[in-house]
Amino acid sequence: MKAKTFAYAVCVLLALIVIVAELNHFIIVAKSKTFAPTNPIEKEPTTYCGYIQPFDPTVEMLARQITINHTGCWDAILEIYDWVDQHITYRAEPNGQDYFQTPRETLGNGTGDCEDFSILLASLILAYCPNTTVFCVIIGTAERFTKCVGHCAVILPAGDEICILDEAGRWLTIDATGKLTTKNAEKEINAWLKMWDEVGLPNAQITCTFSSATEQNYDSNSEFLKWIAATTGGGN
Repeated sequence: MKAKTFAYAVCVLLALIVIVAELNHFIIVAKSKTFAPTNPIEKEPTTYCGYIQPFDPTVEMLARQITINHTGCWDAILEIYDWVDQHITYRAEPNGQDYFQTPRETLGNGTGDCEDFSILLASLILAYCPNTTVFCVIIGTAERFTKCVGHCAVILPAGDEICILDEAGRWLTIDATGKLTTKNAEKEINAWLKMWDEVGLPNAQITCTFSSATEQNYDSNSEFLKWIAATTGGGN
């Protein structure tokens, strides 16, 4: 009788272990499906523009989840910035290598470098605020970069003013209360580039911007500022 009771108890215990294991597997799979790269949009784009993918269903769903308690774009953008900062880990690439990840790749890996942060951030912002003007901006040394990034961040231009969101560089254009804002474009860009000059990118300048639709190269920071002002309704 005792042997049967023991055998029964063992069977119950094994059944519980299997059930718990299956539940854990279900939870893990359910979580991973949120970021699983299964959509054809995952294919590597042939231009910078193609990496910003606000219409990817995974990006759209995540943007809604992050901003569920927000109705205004600026508060939502700050929430998106904070989410990326908290959930994506910075991982530098080996010297001489610069592989651009799509938003899904970055979400799936949970890691990325400056351009991967920027591409994901820009995609999430556009998924929530489709009418917002969003660019990824590439900076480097005085020598023009070609498919090689010195550093990359996100900018939100508005005529003669600009907002910079630099996840990897820990730079965010905010006001005295900590809210996202825009500031004079030339002053903010110069202050941001000065910071990068001091930490390892001497004589840094804007070399390229790209959005989900356009890509533009620059020979100088003044050329960049003129183009941004003309594009977003600033200047004379």
